[in-house]
Amino acid sequence: MPNRYLTGIQKIVLQAGHGGGDPGATGNSSTENVETNQIVARLARILRFNNLNVVIDPDLSLANAVSYVNRNYKFGQDWLLEIHKDSAAADPNLLRNRMGIYYYGGDIDSQNIAQSMIQIMESNGASPASWANPDTVSRFGRLGWIRDTIPLAHLIECGFMQDDIGDVADEKYAKWVAQAICGVLEKPFLYDLDQAKIVTPTNTPSISSNNDPWKNIANFDTLPNASYYKDCYKNNDWGRILTDIKDRDLEVDYWKAQEAQNNSRITDLKNQIKDLQSKLQNSTPTSPSNTTDLVSYLSGYDYANLPFDITQAVTSNNLAFVLERFKGINSNYNNLYNTNQQLKSQAELIRDKAQTLVSSF
Repeated sequence: MPNRYLTGIQKIVLQAGHGGGDPGATGNSSTENVETNQIVARLARILRFNNLNVVIDPDLSLANAVSYVNRNYKFGQDWLLEIHKDSAAADPNLLRNRMGIYYYGGDIDSQNIAQSMIQIMESNGASPASWANPDTVSRFGRLGWIRDTIPLAHLIECGFMQDDIGDVADEKYAKWVAQAICGVLEKPFLYDLDQAKIVTPTNTPSISSNNDPWKNIANFDTLPNASYYKDCYKNNDWGRILTDIKDRDLEVDYWKAQEAQNNSRITDLKNQIKDLQSKLQNSTPTSPSNTTDLVSYLSGYDYANLPFDITQAVTSNNLAFVLERFKGINSNYNNLYNTNQQLKSQAELIRDKAQTLVSSF
């Protein structure tokens, strides 16, 4: 029987570490957030090949990510895994293939899951220096992804930024994590790249390996996942292509919802200002109108933590898969990001104007 925390798991939720404009650790001319997004994409592909239900969450800051998962997922049904890459000023040869998992310190079941996963990773080639540690020994003394989320959560360190961060290494780390997940869930592990060719329906269009459509996509080779996309295309792997499109569409839907929410808040602020201006015009210095409600509203409006932090890593990491559709998705990201930045600035101007009006009473 699987660990009691895993017996009812219906969904695996993947989060790339250090979203929301925080690049995380740096090394090899890249950032941790860029690298973890690539590993997450590969891990999702492998887990789906093993018939597991997988969701890739939007690339959010820690506070927004915790809030998002607590609204959308449940303890006992969903398992949260945040992917990171470690960093150390040491000889890369000493860091190679080292995996790490943080668990909820003081919870023996969370600990057993992490330790079992590390054992499975080591048996498949990970460094014997890999580890499973309580979140209480991290440099922060606690990890919000583990402590503040409602469902079961672990944080996984996939190698180091100072070590190899190429596509082969990303695939290796993703495979080790997938093997460990299948192992603790007591499910057989299958690896799609072991297949000579992914079987596709007869009505699925075939792709010639001599056809290189990315040559017509500007700056395609600068994408962090360029070789991964090319591999999908050349292997006629429409399953990987379509699931990636689905993941990106879900993220676009999320940001559209955030844009709608901000539009609503700005409309609300504008109405508050109109009301205040009307009261100001009809009031005298000796008999001011009641502005308590507006002052309270403004002071409780948290502009700094509004979720308008689509990061450059996610945007560039999903510029194009092989189809022009991905260029459209990327444009949608950019348009939403730019619009939301403008809306946020507008909201701040409205807030300042309202506060000036309040002070004039």
